[in-house]
Parts: sequence; C-alpha cells; structure tokens
Amino acid sequence: MKLKTILVWLIGLDVRAMKGLLQEYLDSVGETRFYECYRANLALPIFKAKLKLTRRCNLQCVKCNYWRRIVRDELTTDEVLSVIDQLSEMGCRTIKFSGGEVLLRKDIFALLKHAKERGIATSITSNGTLIDKTTASKLVRSGLDSITISIDSHEPETHDKIVGVRGSWKRSTAAIKNLKESSKMLKRDLIIALQSVVLKSNYHKLPEIIKLANKLNINKLSLLSFVDHHLKDKGERMNRNDLAYSSVHLLRELYDSAGELGVKIVNYGPLQLYPQHIRIDNNILKTDIYSKIPCFVPWMNVYISSNGDVYACCSSKLPSFRMGNIRTSRLDYLANSMAFRDFRKSSKPPINRRICGLCLNEIKLNKTIYEKFKHLIA
Repeated sequence: MKLKTILVWLIGLDVRAMKGLLQEYLDSVGETRFYECYRANLALPIFKAKLKLTRRCNLQCVKCNYWRRIVRDELTTDEVLSVIDQLSEMGCRTIKFSGGEVLLRKDIFALLKHAKERGIATSITSNGTLIDKTTASKLVRSGLDSITISIDSHEPETHDKIVGVRGSWKRSTAAIKNLKESSKMLKRDLIIALQSVVLKSNYHKLPEIIKLANKLNINKLSLLSFVDHHLKDKGERMNRNDLAYSSVHLLRELYDSAGELGVKIVNYGPLQLYPQHIRIDNNILKTDIYSKIPCFVPWMNVYISSNGDVYACCSSKLPSFRMGNIRTSRLDYLANSMAFRDFRKSSKPPINRRICGLCLNEIKLNKTIYEKFKHLIA
C-alpha cells in the first residue's frame, strides 16, 4: 500500500464521520455570514466545543500528570449547565466532555441529558473502569451519542502497568460489553471507539491492539502521541528511531491489518512527533500547509478547561493564548474579544505559530471549508 494513500486515509476519517453535520453547519452559515466573520475576525456559530469537566482520575497512568495534582477549582454543576446553555445559544452542534475521568463527576448524566435537550450531540472519553451495567444504562439513557474507551495494550498485564491499577484492563473491556448490551436493549445507536496512547512499551505491538478492537467489535481506533498527555516517565519516551519505525514501517502494517479487520484508524499521533516523515508527501502533510490556507478552528470551535479558562483549541492551551474565563465573562463576549480576534487574525496564512505547524488534527476539515469558501477568501 502506498504511504501517501495511507496518510490521506488517516487524516480524512474524522471529517468523513461528521460529514453530514459539517455540511449542514456550513450551509446554515452561508456565504454572506462566513465572509463578514472571516474578514472581521468575528466568531461564527460554534460547531464543536470541548469541555474538560475534571482533572481528577481514578487511575495513575505513567503517561499523564493529572492524577499527581489535586485541583479543586472545577466548574460546578450550575456553571457547566450555564456553559451548555451559552453554547446552545451560539449554535453549537457537538460537545465533547473530557477529563481526567469524566465519570468521577456525579453530575455527568444530568449534563449529557441537558446538552441533548438543547439539541447538541455529545461524546465523552473514559477509561471505562467505572462503567458497570448500571452506569452503562444511565449513559445510554442520558442520550450520549459516542464514547471513546482508553485501552493501551492487548495484554492485561501491560495495560495495567501503564495505568497503574491492577484489574483495569478487565474492567475497561467489560465496559465495552456493558455499553453494547445497554445500547442494544434501549435501541440506541451508541458509537463506541477505542483509543491507545503510543508508548515505548506498546508501539511495537500496535497491530495486536487492532486485533483487540476487532475482537471487541469496535471499528474505530485512535492512536495518540504521548505528548498530548504530558508524559513525564522518561522510560516510556520514544526516541527518534522509535518514531521513525512507528511512523514509516509500522504504519503500513497497521493500515493493512486494520483494513483486513474492518477497523478504522482515525488518528495516528506519532506522525506529529516525526516532522521529517510529515514532509515527505509534498501536498498532503507538509507542515507549511498553513502558509497557503487558514486554520478556521478559532472561528468555529472552542475549548473550555475544568476551571473555566477558554482557549481556541486543544493545541493552544498556553497562558499566552488564554482568552478569559467563563466565570467572569459570558462566552459570546469572550468569543469576540480582542484576544480571540487577534488569534483569528494570526490564524490566516501564513501562520507562524509552531503549535500550528505540527498540528494534524483539523487539516482535512480546514481543506473542506477552504474549498467551499475559497472564492470569498482570495
């Protein structure tokens, strides 16, 4: 299989999965509003929001620092409900609730239900260890649309070592079974995906994780880079040779194995950490893509941290890119603040921010929007 074909396939899947929702959103925005907002660096209706509900976690993963720090300034239930209402007023189509472990928030079911009542599609990411039959049923009844379960190895012992708690693999895999049973019983089409963080201890066995996904009857798999999770365990860091092997040779094997088993790899994090590889396909993954087209994410997405801090996206979670806090300002005000407008202005080509140069998260989405509205931008 040609490497270029593999890379196009990998970057495009997330957008294809949401194609209908995205096209409906773009059509509703229309050319006039898009042109006016783009030119003036004003917010479009929100398409997608990511809301981090907590930094607390019941596991002790070597790939994450969240469990090492006690954070007590989480948004309250009423504050999150208000955020959901504000997002709804701003046209939000979908919210992803994340953590930490979101199920440590006892109000998660009420939050999911509230978003659903506002017509917003919902998704969560969970380690799955808290999803017994009762919790699975409550999640499905809440109107949850999709859930991603984190499993870092096909081997129970390896996974449990990575997450720091024995028996986690057994509970996480059982969670998938419980969710499938509940969605079938309640006649709801809950989308269930699997995600793994690519580490030194598991990258050479990634094909086995694909087989595990197939065994669990899961057809979507996301393979994340450890940088996304603030890894501090030096022993799990992949060196340049590891990255080269996993991003060039292993990627072909993963693609072939996934294709044979009907599993879609929707993200492959190590590509972001191996820029030499990114540059080999001139028109697909060149890191200078944003010298030619804008990143539209700041116009249509928003990221809200567990303490209410607002950012344009996941990649911009730096103090210098903080737009404000929803505890002191309404979201619609922050979305059109000078800080946000300046960030949008600097998201037009050429984009010189290093965090954007190595970001592969929304390339296909940005190309899709650019093709639809490029006659307004030129």
